[in-house]
Amino acid sequence: MKLSPKDIARFCSKVDVKGKDECWPWKAGKVKSIYAQFWTNGKDIGAHRVSYQITYNKFDYKLCVCHKCDNPICVNPKHLFLGTRKDNNKDRDIKERTQKGINHWCARLTEKQVLEIRQKAKDLDNKGLFKKFTTKEIANNYDITETHARYIINNQNWSHI
Repeated sequence: MKLSPKDIARFCSKVDVKGKDECWPWKAGKVKSIYAQFWTNGKDIGAHRVSYQITYNKFDYKLCVCHKCDNPICVNPKHLFLGTRKDNNKDRDIKERTQKGINHWCARLTEKQVLEIRQKAKDLDNKGLFKKFTTKEIANNYDITETHARYIINNQNWSHI
């Protein structure tokens, strides 16, 4: 990605620069109100990626620019490091940042509802039907898809409970 001096100046005007070891919050556009974005060359790019490129003159779409500080709006280059998707996921898991259950951004059920669905699944007969309800009826009852219901029953979703 090529950045003009004008792009760099515009980028810098959108950063709240603090102490050298502190997070430098991004003051401009964000995606999902979380991830800092910078518009350049006709597309949105993660502001942390732009910061890394400006500082270290490296940009590789195949690699992630990861946060040591786990602050998605931080663009302090001292808080950033390059890694693969696997590295980034491992860092997330070690720091236990994975959103699970009702804390996940797209959760539609509570833990109580998931346990109810699993309890009903224990009464499954050999034809794949519940004694009182079909999978489809349970899915409709909880306003989820049949596939989602099956994933819950098979511990593929909500496996932490």
